[in-house]
Amino acid sequence: MKRLLVLLLVMGVVIPAGTALAGISNAAPGSGGVGDPPLPPDAAWHQFDWGAGTPAGTSPGPWTFNLGAFTSVLDVTDCLIAGDRFEVFDLGGSIGFTSVPSGSAWTNNIDFAFADPRWSSGSFAMGPGDHSISISVVQNPYNYGSAYLRLTEGVIPEPASVVVWGLLAGLGLLAVCRKRKK
Repeated sequence: MKRLLVLLLVMGVVIPAGTALAGISNAAPGSGGVGDPPLPPDAAWHQFDWGAGTPAGTSPGPWTFNLGAFTSVLDVTDCLIAGDRFEVFDLGGSIGFTSVPSGSAWTNNIDFAFADPRWSSGSFAMGPGDHSISISVVQNPYNYGSAYLRLTEGVIPEPASVVVWGLLAGLGLLAVCRKRKK
């Protein structure tokens, strides 16, 4: 039992709870950070806009960053006038579409729009490493608009989550073995 406590203490020192994404940079590899809008993992909404056409490119973008060994969640939502829909790309490959809007309405409350099915929205898992997010408007009934995206940091780095799951499995096995001995 003492060994287990020492192991947990060491893990707490090596991988502190609530570890932030300190190693994130907002730059394409080799770009020196030039030309990319910031997208910090601070869960703050960042606006993007578009003009006429379908598909329509958005501005600013792409949002290029490196999560290091961490994971994150990318949220995208329409706002203001409901009706737009988006395809989200990472490193040039599609990672999915936002939901189909289910009505017409207006709001300038981003969190409300994200939670309401009348506005198109989606959440996308971001794994460790390099990312370059671009967004294309695939449903554009008003020929212009604004929407928002945010990056929410993960809590545990990927390699550490494997260690945690292994530790939990080991504790379970230890408990089973002790019950059998009695």
